[in-house]
Amino acid sequence: MQTEAVTMKSLEEVAFVIDRTHYTPKYQNDGIPCVSTANFTESGIDLSSCKKISEEDFKNESERCNPEDGDILFSRIGTIGETRWAPPGKFLPLHSLVLIKPYRDQIEPKYLYYYLKSPTLLRQAHKGVQSISVPDLGIKLIKKFSVPIPPREQQQKIALILEKAEQAKELRKKADELTNELLKAAFSEIISSSNKSTRQSKNAKLGDVADILMGQSPNGESYNNLAKGMPLLNGPTEFGIKHPTEKQWTTSPMKIAPKGSILFCVRGATAGRMNWAEKEYCIGRGLAAINSKTDLSNRFIFEFLRTKYDYFQNIGQGSTFINLSRESIANLLIPYPDKSMMNKFVDIANRVEEIRDSQRDLGKHIDNFFDSSIQRAFNGELVC
Repeated sequence: MQTEAVTMKSLEEVAFVIDRTHYTPKYQNDGIPCVSTANFTESGIDLSSCKKISEEDFKNESERCNPEDGDILFSRIGTIGETRWAPPGKFLPLHSLVLIKPYRDQIEPKYLYYYLKSPTLLRQAHKGVQSISVPDLGIKLIKKFSVPIPPREQQQKIALILEKAEQAKELRKKADELTNELLKAAFSEIISSSNKSTRQSKNAKLGDVADILMGQSPNGESYNNLAKGMPLLNGPTEFGIKHPTEKQWTTSPMKIAPKGSILFCVRGATAGRMNWAEKEYCIGRGLAAINSKTDLSNRFIFEFLRTKYDYFQNIGQGSTFINLSRESIANLLIPYPDKSMMNKFVDIANRVEEIRDSQRDLGKHIDNFFDSSIQRAFNGELVC
């Protein structure tokens, strides 16, 4: 129970909220990055993906906002309520963002940052959306956001707890990335060792060692969400971390992925993404099912395809929409190690998968702790 008084103030009372003009900059290959929500990553901003403007245009445009260390970016058009720290160095926030400059004598910047990410604030934001087709949150409404202001010491404690929880999330993600790198390294080592032992590189076309079943969408009238018939997968929207989530069904399945299949995305920006079929599924045209028909294990094929994700994405460069054909998948050359080497790799991959499962379970606990902490913090329940 909170023992110290909390006052309520508007956002504009505790921070300078700046909206850019609607002027569209003249972009060029090099120069000062322009930041929009398209450049937001899961935990930061990718400046390398930004469009650029000249130094002169930056000077003209930055007179109103002049971003500094400790400023906050908040998205207001399209994606509502995404919050990121302003990146170091020169940059120009585009019109889809507002720049928030905390008044440090009024509020701790980290406290405000986490409050802007809280469910309490996001509820305020979504109530103020003015458009349906392209969500648009007006600058006047943003300035009137209601912000709870506890004593300074309490702000610092809340910010510290939430910062530690967020750091734990980041460490867990890095651990998952390192696990993936470990598996890639093990795969490369197994292939290298196998080639040395046989004194030659042995490869095969994927279509020669595996059945590749391309999906086909059933009659739309057979679709239902009442769990009648066979679960239907149309693409990665049903994908989970390992296995799909059943969202719709069909009473007239056309192409059926057998239990144990590799479910492989063949269309769009997610081409190359995979899941495992833990049961039979009907697959639509956005997927293929891959199954070994030799002694090459599905686990080996899965991990090989994981290493080729960038390759599948690049196949579609220059096209408006990636659409992998059966031929392009079947003609892919896959290493074919001797059986002992393959079994050794599969054993490593299975152990790594157990580590991944443990990391995911831990990650769920960490995510739940962060979500719970951020909600409790601004309900006055986290710090006495």
